[in-house]
Amino acid sequence: MKTIQIELPEAIEEQINSMSQDQQNFIVEAIKEKIEKKTIIETDTESLTERLIEGYQATYEEDLSLSSDFESVDFEDWK
Repeated sequence: MKTIQIELPEAIEEQINSMSQDQQNFIVEAIKEKIEKKTIIETDTESLTERLIEGYQATYEEDLSLSSDFESVDFEDWK
């Protein structure tokens, strides 16, 4: 383990002390949870991006056809 020094506002220190007798363990667990959540969010974001790309590519032809079907109506009042 590595030792680091951090400054906490008194209110946060008081909350930690009221929730746990072991400040070090509490802080280590809180940091682990934060890292885990961030990792999950990043993984989900990458997965969502990949699925969106696949979906857009899979429906490209259909989307193009629908757009051309309504092209005359889209520009009808632009004159």
